[in-house]
Amino acid sequence: MSPHAFRRTFCRLKVEAGVNLFVLQRLTGHQELETLQLYVQIYGKDLEQAIEKGVE
Repeated sequence: MSPHAFRRTFCRLKVEAGVNLFVLQRLTGHQELETLQLYVQIYGKDLEQAIEKGVE
């Protein structure tokens, strides 16, 4: 395990819990949302679930 892995897990779990991306951006100290996006990658399973729920 690396600090990077913990940071990625933290970000993913917060997004899955419904934390606002701008709040998460402040919590992680990222200047740009594009940087945060690297930590919160959307995987195929997430896309399938979003389609089933009707969420973008």
